[in-house]
This record gives sequence, structure tokens and C-alpha cells, in this order.
Amino acid sequence: MYILIIFFTIVILKLLLNILRLLGTYFCYNKFKKQAKNLAQLIPFAESLFNNAKTNMIAYQKSDNANTMSWISHFLTDTSQSESLDLVFNKTIGTYKFRIFQCFNPFYWLFLPKYIFEGINLYPPQILMYLFHLIYWIITIVAAHFLELYLDAHWGSVFQQTIDKLP
Repeated sequence: MYILIIFFTIVILKLLLNILRLLGTYFCYNKFKKQAKNLAQLIPFAESLFNNAKTNMIAYQKSDNANTMSWISHFLTDTSQSESLDLVFNKTIGTYKFRIFQCFNPFYWLFLPKYIFEGINLYPPQILMYLFHLIYWIITIVAAHFLELYLDAHWGSVFQQTIDKLP
């Protein structure tokens, strides 16, 4: 039972964290669109949101034919880069919407080790990834079996009474 509680706690925390980040991105984006006077105050906040979404770099033209990459926060108050920043804000919003969707996607949880390694920027060889997935699936199958035993032992009569009351 504790495994199920831990799992749902992780799902809810991931969901809430990404909802809050999405709302923060919308807030910064609206301030950016309005070109608020205190936009420079939002730079650390926006930088954190962009870093978490991994959309923190922007391409700009430094000279006539040399494109360079730089941190988005350097251009947040620069009106000449508004189209590029608009695109990055939309990518960041899309990233957080996708992460919220992942909370409800069973395939995300099925291949969780892959996403954990991607999150920490580790890319093991393919054979190791298959091994990690196999170990993860074995652990989840065993945990599901013990969960079923626990629920049958402690809640079996409650479930049976509920099923008997259904039409």
C-alpha cells in the first residue's frame, strides 16, 4: 500500500510542479508581451523556468554571417529579439504542457527509466537501457503482486460488498 501512496504522491507532485511552472511561464510571457517597466526583475525567475524546460538558449546574429547562442535572459529586455523570444516562450509553454500530459500517459510510466536518464543528461548504451527497463518492469510486477495480496487481505470484503451493491 505504501508503494501505491508513494507512486501517487510522485505523480501529484510532478503534476503540481509542472502546472506551477506553466503558470509562471504564462506570467512572464504576459509581462514580456506588455513590455512592463519592471521586466528586468523577472530575469532570474524566467531564467529558472527556461533552464528547467531546457529552452534557455537563443540563436542570434552577432555579425553579418555569424549566428551565436546566448542565454535568453540576456535578451529579455531587448525589443529587437521579440520574435525569437516569443518562439522560446511558446516552446517553454509547450514543454510544460507536454510534461503535464506525461503525468497521465501510461507509456511515460512504462518507460520511466529512459526519462530519468534523459532528465539527468545520461545516455547509457542501448543494451544497458534494455536491462534497466527489464529490472524496472520486474520490480513493478512484483510490487503489483504484493499490492494485490495486501488489498485482498485487508480490503477484500469491502471490495466484494461494493461489487454486490452494484446493479
